[in-house]
Amino acid sequence: MRMYEPERGRFDWDSDEMRTLYRILDICRELHAEVFLTQIVAGRGVECISGRGPSGQRSEIGAGFAVGVGALLEHLVKDRGYTSIRWFCMTNEPGMGWGWWNGRTATPPR
Repeated sequence: MRMYEPERGRFDWDSDEMRTLYRILDICRELHAEVFLTQIVAGRGVECISGRGPSGQRSEIGAGFAVGVGALLEHLVKDRGYTSIRWFCMTNEPGMGWGWWNGRTATPPR
């Protein structure tokens, strides 16, 4: 989230990382490729799904995270016209029990 929301509620749509993402999405649009957009790490201080965040802090998913992701998707699809984005995954490797969103003691599903 730091690449587009360096502080909660303050969005930077012109960061180096966002400009790189735009170039990638431009290529996908030109090739008519459907996009599965994945956010790998939410970053420090951002609410996570359960238990503990990436740095071990206790937290819950909250409106701040949802608002940030919603703003990103609205910007990409509505404002920039990247309608090739078909899916969004809020974290890399979803469904794995060992992820930061499951807390430190979680184990992979069987």
